[in-house]
Amino acid sequence: MLILPPSVDVIEPFLSSPKKQVPLLLGFPLGLGYIASYLLKHGNYEVKIIDSLIDNLSIEDLLHIIRDFDPHYIGMTIYTVLSKPAVQLAQKIKKEFPDKYIIGGGAHASDDYHNLLTRYPYFDFIVKDEGEITLFELLETLNTGKLSLTSIKNVKGIAYRDPNSKEIILTEKRKLVKNLDELPPPARHLVNFEKYIKRDTLLPYSIELMSSRGCTHRCVFCSFQSVWRSRSGEEMIKEMKDLIKSYPKVKSFLFYDDNFSVHKQRVIDLCKIIIREKLQNYQWSALCRADQMNEEMLIWMKKAGCTKIMYGLESGDDSILKTLNKRLNALQVKNCVDLTNRVGINCLTFFIIGNPGETFETVNNSYKFSKQLKCESTVWSIMQVYPGTALAQWQPCEDFVSYLYKPEIKNSSDFMSANLPIYNNPALDREQLKALHKKIFRKAMIHKAIHHPFFTFKRVFFMPGPIFRFFLRLIKREKKHTYTNAFSHSTN
Repeated sequence: MLILPPSVDVIEPFLSSPKKQVPLLLGFPLGLGYIASYLLKHGNYEVKIIDSLIDNLSIEDLLHIIRDFDPHYIGMTIYTVLSKPAVQLAQKIKKEFPDKYIIGGGAHASDDYHNLLTRYPYFDFIVKDEGEITLFELLETLNTGKLSLTSIKNVKGIAYRDPNSKEIILTEKRKLVKNLDELPPPARHLVNFEKYIKRDTLLPYSIELMSSRGCTHRCVFCSFQSVWRSRSGEEMIKEMKDLIKSYPKVKSFLFYDDNFSVHKQRVIDLCKIIIREKLQNYQWSALCRADQMNEEMLIWMKKAGCTKIMYGLESGDDSILKTLNKRLNALQVKNCVDLTNRVGINCLTFFIIGNPGETFETVNNSYKFSKQLKCESTVWSIMQVYPGTALAQWQPCEDFVSYLYKPEIKNSSDFMSANLPIYNNPALDREQLKALHKKIFRKAMIHKAIHHPFFTFKRVFFMPGPIFRFFLRLIKREKKHTYTNAFSHSTN
């Protein structure tokens, strides 16, 4: 059984709180889908995927499903925001089913494995980095029934506690998969996939795809794999056609690559294949870097059906961009967004406040810069610290799982979960950043409504529920602070 753990709202102290934490909109868990398909193709396994978020499952619900399915092995993908319920779920599983192996994996587990195995001895193994081959080899080793420390140590890419010394053992690092075409597409058929194809997503009735893995850059807030690899255009087209055939409701695709734009010719060749196969009527979007775009690539993307590009800009202040190791500047960003608009592709830009070195002045610079960009939508967030990042080295967290910002238990933040640590800036504390964040978002929405009324109408038409709830959060009364008033005078 492969499990995406439930929201923190199903555990205390969040369960008893009158207000819920900010909801997660993750879509289909592609990582679990890839692992499931690999096990089905290469092994003799019956596999079940449980997405606790989309089905609103509690820990007791999951225990009931485990009793019914009775799996030999339980795999759990762990994100930082879900690490607390993941640990509590593992504890209850191990108490009721002590003989079942519990295996953790995913982004958080890969970088926080030592902490998980030391403080939370409910996980038997942690699978680091890419999990398909590693988990398969681990299960095959466990299946022999003739376990020894030598046989387990031969499985590359895992961590576990030595049963005798209790020492944390990390085996040899496994090389990343070079040829991604060797991996079968995600096993979407193991869930009721129609639930994920919704009207109110980034693009209506969309399905998530991955055409590459990794990133060529190393921003300080990110722990993505630094080695970039891609799938072939032929494999991508085959997956898209299969999805269109299996799910006639689909109208668009979201490329979930960490960095879609690394190789210009690859993007152009993929666009040409999409056009050749007459799939350009299906809209699609991708996350790209502003310094990797050029006019030829954008024109081909437009011809092939790309209607939205997401750019992670983070800041409009060059000193902050340098600190973040973004390796680009505000002028490059402005030129790229202008070029994208001229080609006829909409932009969605991401900004972060609360960066290392952030002050009221640099936040104001970012806001002013965002107003210069002719993009339909801008998303603002607050800088958070995750294990495995440079930020986590600059601001160590002894235990990410136990982290809790108590004021937000009963009075939850509108845009950030209480169990996520933010980067601590001497000039801006968490409450100040939250107030600034809300004020910027409110101003940005008004600005977009005035300058892009047609886009605003489309968003309300396609996503009436989420937009209405978001609007209510923005207009909710907040305490008056001198720092928010000071900021409001400078952001006109």
